[in-house]
Amino acid sequence: RACFFTGDYYGAIDAKATLLKMDTTRTSSRMTIGAYRMMSGQYDSAGEDFKSALAQNPSDKIVAFNMALWHLNTTADTARARELLTGAGVASAEGSTMYESRIRLAEILKQSKNVEERRQARELFQQGVNGLLVQLKANAASTSTMLWLGAGYLGLGDSPTAGDFLNTA
Repeated sequence: RACFFTGDYYGAIDAKATLLKMDTTRTSSRMTIGAYRMMSGQYDSAGEDFKSALAQNPSDKIVAFNMALWHLNTTADTARARELLTGAGVASAEGSTMYESRIRLAEILKQSKNVEERRQARELFQQGVNGLLVQLKANAASTSTMLWLGAGYLGLGDSPTAGDFLNTA
């Protein structure tokens, strides 16, 4: 983790790969390597890591979320990203605290020509914002939460509030 926090993503990849060799059943290590590879621009390898982690544990919501981000950011495959975000229940309201997933799914649905999907997008943006505001109370210094809140408020059309969160982050 020290490598990651100092911005040495290549060192972080090597360290996690060493841990993965010791325990190949750790889905989280495989997914984390994929995330570090995304951060270092190794997109093809990152996709393979996410695919492998998802194959190892298809119900892992964090892996599904990262795989969806990979699709959105590298292939622009919104259909597959949407499938990942909805299929594993990643963006569902029932018990999930993955508010970022709701915001990403809402961003996809907001572009739909279907009126019901656009209405659902607004609900997902609101759910995401509401949940993230609770998280922010617990950790007021979380720049990640502030960034996601900014995205959520942008989705709701509240640019001034979005700007406040994004500028603070």
